[in-house]
Amino acid sequence: MIDSRLRILESKFLKFRSQFPPKTRIPFELRQEVLEAISAGVRPSAVALALSLSSDQIKSWRKRMRQQNMSEVPKTSPRVLEVVSSMPPTVMPAGLRISFEGGRLLLELSC
Repeated sequence: MIDSRLRILESKFLKFRSQFPPKTRIPFELRQEVLEAISAGVRPSAVALALSLSSDQIKSWRKRMRQQNMSEVPKTSPRVLEVVSSMPPTVMPAGLRISFEGGRLLLELSC
């Protein structure tokens, strides 16, 4: 499994390098595949040797990927933190105060 993953990566890199001049930035998808292969158990030194990469390149890709993962905001549904009891139909609110405090959006009706 590990050998086949490395061979597939090697063929992708050969194809990329045959289509672009030296010093062309390696596409994000290929960099991501390199990191996934390493996470799956392929030794970084084997990857570097097979793909003609430097260990510094791989280290910087890992660092950048960690930084991107940490900066991503988890996608969650909005939560209702407080519920206001319903007002009688005869009372019409006269004003609305909106504020953002401590990461919460506060809406306050006044009569």
